[in-house]
Amino acid sequence: MEIQNERDSGGNLRITDIEGDMGQKTRLNLLLQPDGDVVMSIYEIDEMGLKIPRPSIEFCTMSRNPIIAKGLQQIILKLAEENKKSR
Repeated sequence: MEIQNERDSGGNLRITDIEGDMGQKTRLNLLLQPDGDVVMSIYEIDEMGLKIPRPSIEFCTMSRNPIIAKGLQQIILKLAEENKKSR
């Protein structure tokens, strides 16, 4: 897993290459945008090591599922905080 501890020039906070618990070749990326919206995307690693993107989904803070966006925000911020402590 790769965690950005600081926001990039666009104000985004990224957590990439999150590996699942079953050793699969599927990875999860999380993007926290400056407005609080969260984008989740998945990709698979093929036999050659290439990343094959899959559809992504966005959860907005002021939309149908604000509780999901808030929960994902908390996860992202907690992962970034824990990563800072471990350095």
